[in-house]
Amino acid sequence: MANTFLNKDGLSHLVSKLKTYIASQISAHTSNKSNPHGVTKSQVGLGSVTNIDQSKAIKSITRSGTTFTATALDGTQTTFDQQDSNTTYGNMKGASTSAAGSAGLAPAPAAGAANRYLRSDGTWAVPPDSNTTYGVASSSSNGLMSAGDKAKLDGIAAGANKYTHPAYTAKSSGLYKVTVDGTGHVSAATAVTKADITALGIPGQDTNTTYSDATTSAHGLMTAADKSKLNGIASGATKNISTVKSFTLSASSWSSGAYTISDSLITASSNQEVLPATTITAAQYNALSKAQIIDGGQSAGKLTLKALGTVPTIDIPIRVIFRGTI
Repeated sequence: MANTFLNKDGLSHLVSKLKTYIASQISAHTSNKSNPHGVTKSQVGLGSVTNIDQSKAIKSITRSGTTFTATALDGTQTTFDQQDSNTTYGNMKGASTSAAGSAGLAPAPAAGAANRYLRSDGTWAVPPDSNTTYGVASSSSNGLMSAGDKAKLDGIAAGANKYTHPAYTAKSSGLYKVTVDGTGHVSAATAVTKADITALGIPGQDTNTTYSDATTSAHGLMTAADKSKLNGIASGATKNISTVKSFTLSASSWSSGAYTISDSLITASSNQEVLPATTITAAQYNALSKAQIIDGGQSAGKLTLKALGTVPTIDIPIRVIFRGTI
């Protein structure tokens, strides 16, 4: 058999063909997703990972109210509402002093436990007595105040207390010595004797005294004449003593028909009388008569005379009698 050898060109062609074949085989192998070698999850360290089909894998979840929308890796979406479809429930758990209870079914009441209510601690109990209908109070039981008791209460002063007056022996009318106890009550009464009276300095016998009529120098009884005189005097009357003084009406002291007499006995309410002097002459009396003098008014210390006729041109002597206050 003849030996056949590849020349240089043939060898190069062979190598090129091998490279092309190997490359195509590698490409076909790497693009094969069907695990042609049968590699398991545990062989690659994924033994605890669940395999999920790409079409079922969730890419994202969004929420709108109680509605959720799940988007898979392949773009498909599934919408579902937030709703617990579990219809199996346990009994409620009652609350304690240190822990809150939990929701659940009410526990079934035991036989004979009628008219009970469920407490927050999860037990059935008899309702407390909440009756708010009350009767009128009595001396032995509490209750509402009656109208009669209210009227009685209103008639009692604030702070008043029950008072019982002490009982003492009754006495008929008479003159008694009394004893008073510490609360101010008359606790005893004893008839007064003559010795009690004389002990006070009162004579024990009649000491009638005979009185004489009163005089200007000695006290005594008022006479009938004095009583009559007293009755004839007005209440509040005063004793008036007249005083006579002499004045001269100077011809030069008249002013506009008026003349002023000054004296300390003259007051706003004094009573005085103007008369001619006993020494007046005929000419002076004639001038006084023509002057027709009247009272012109008075004030403290001053008496004014007013001439209605001819003003005197000569001096005229007069008397003024002061008779006290009007």
